[in-house]
Amino acid sequence: AGFWRLVLQLAETQLASGEVETSRRNAAAALAQAHRAGDRLGEARCHFHLARCLGSLRSRVEADQHTASAFESFRLLGDRRSAAECLLEQAGYGAGKDLHRLSQALTWAQQVNWSEGIAQASRLSECS
Repeated sequence: AGFWRLVLQLAETQLASGEVETSRRNAAAALAQAHRAGDRLGEARCHFHLARCLGSLRSRVEADQHTASAFESFRLLGDRRSAAECLLEQAGYGAGKDLHRLSQALTWAQQVNWSEGIAQASRLSECS
């Protein structure tokens, strides 16, 4: 397993305990490690975690950029559940609800039988 996994795991623990800025810094370090290792999955996971941190810090533009990078990588890797998570993340904080993203997220969540994602997409759709 790559070093990026350990650093990302630390960042996830920090985010869960409310240390958002520290988590963001460690996620950026993990992203650099994954990039150096040429690990596309690692890059995608790190981008997604960075997006969550930046969303918590109200840096929406940067969060959206990282979510888009994660989405594209997950899509290319064929990971529909993680791609759906990215779409739900964007739809949840975007200016106005993006019905196309929600629809695509719902479709992919249904295809992989991800009940939590189906429920989240349905809730977000009802709010729009």
